[in-house]
Amino acid sequence: MTSAVELCQGFTVGALYTEDLDTLEKDLLKLKKEIDKSLKPALDTVLTFISACRKVGLGYLGLTRSISSLSSGELQRLRIAQLLIGKMHDLLIILDEPTASLYPAEVDFTIDIIDEMRKKNTLLVVEHNERILELSDHQIYLGHDGGKNGGYLISREEFLKSQQCSLQYQFFKGISSEKCMLDSDYVDYAGAELAIPRASILGICGMSGCGKTTILRDILPKYYDDYLYVSQKPLKGNSFTTVATYTGILEEIRKYFAKVLGKDKGYFSQRGKGTCDKYGGSGVIEIGSFYEEKLFDTCDKCNGTGYLQEVLGWTVDGINIYDIQQMTVDELISSNMSISSKAKKMLALLSDLGLGYLKLSQKVKTLSGGENQRIKLAEALSENKYAILGLDEPAKA
Repeated sequence: MTSAVELCQGFTVGALYTEDLDTLEKDLLKLKKEIDKSLKPALDTVLTFISACRKVGLGYLGLTRSISSLSSGELQRLRIAQLLIGKMHDLLIILDEPTASLYPAEVDFTIDIIDEMRKKNTLLVVEHNERILELSDHQIYLGHDGGKNGGYLISREEFLKSQQCSLQYQFFKGISSEKCMLDSDYVDYAGAELAIPRASILGICGMSGCGKTTILRDILPKYYDDYLYVSQKPLKGNSFTTVATYTGILEEIRKYFAKVLGKDKGYFSQRGKGTCDKYGGSGVIEIGSFYEEKLFDTCDKCNGTGYLQEVLGWTVDGINIYDIQQMTVDELISSNMSISSKAKKMLALLSDLGLGYLKLSQKVKTLSGGENQRIKLAEALSENKYAILGLDEPAKA
């Protein structure tokens, strides 16, 4: 077998391939002394990459570790490592919350890396960490709220004031602790057990790569049928999927319009009887691309709504099916429209989770990680069938 082939005495392909990067670097430095000189340039390239990975704190990773199993913080630092070994400079590099997934003790090396990268590049960093803010040459603060009520330039004083809040202390006393055995292909827990008390808040913390996400995503689902893992990964959907369609709110609105107007509810869908027949309900047509970004033009028949003009003429309380989708969650709540209790419950949950600024028509592919996670949480709370929720870094974004 190829993995058993010795590169030289004591070094097999399989053994090197399965080592973590810290160990692999040591062994490759030994191997460098034994191999033919013609192979050393290739080996130096590998060592340069390993060194960059270790510099950003990823020395514990192995070459066989799948990309899909990496946390968002690990994936971002892997990309930073690639930038560090690249020969290009004078770049504009955008880092989206580089310290968000890090244990406090890991912030130091991240700051060192950022400081090194800015010597030859311009860095635009989206960040809340005070130490990163102190390191920056210029600071830009945005407010006051999210969505169309946000995006304004505000002063540091205004920003700090907006961050002030207080929560009433509440003690959660867990009941009926249940134990599960920690075992994983990625992390060695050495046979440890974890007790999960019900009706409580249990925090899991530790250095990057110690297995926090593995516990939530891979281990706990094996032991609890009433458990749900809630991550910041993108919501599943197609190009038509919006906040309203994903959460089921639009389906309830369509039923309401159909009942009030005495029409088939298929008319109130951009993929049903009410669809504009020019571009299949999309409201736009692709006209080309620019720097790999697709360019679109608005449909001249439906003016980008995706609906037939006849359907747009049907209104409830002076609002048509397209206009209601242009509302935010909070605006629809304030309208007091007599939609179903199911839709009202979902709207209230989204608002309580701080998503009242989202437009119902916003495409789910444009949502941030934090918005994705909170919509998943609202969905879980609405269904009310999960007793244990595993929230993967709910406060990081």
